[in-house]
Amino acid sequence: METIKNLIKQIVILFLPPEQKEVVAVLESYAAAFLTFKPANVIGYFDQPLTLLLDTGPEALNTTEQVTEYLQRYMKNLQDQHYATDVLTKMRLKTITKSVVVTSFHLVRLNTSGEAFNSMNAMYTWRKTDGQWRVIIGILLSDGTIPANGGR
Repeated sequence: METIKNLIKQIVILFLPPEQKEVVAVLESYAAAFLTFKPANVIGYFDQPLTLLLDTGPEALNTTEQVTEYLQRYMKNLQDQHYATDVLTKMRLKTITKSVVVTSFHLVRLNTSGEAFNSMNAMYTWRKTDGQWRVIIGILLSDGTIPANGGR
């Protein structure tokens, strides 16, 4: 079944507009870099100023140092919960302009035992600057539910 899902995903990606294909590739690259738990490996995926809307409220991060500090806290929290990966579903992409794309999805965070420990809805607004796609707005809001099957 997983092979069929991957094949369908590859076919769907073929028909995406070029800017959406680029953002999907960047999102996949970002996810791999994030799993290193090193802010230096992901800082290039964010533009400044960066606006975040989180469960704790809005945050405006105006400098690379502020983004790095936020990432350090966030990654430490995930490591403390033995974070291993995410299961993404309901992914949507919307081209606003050739240089602005919005991605939205639901994600379930899994720990190293494969158990779900958090579930949220996310939306990233990506802007292409200097030839690179970077997040300028991030929304990560817990939805209060953790599916019994880990979101799969």
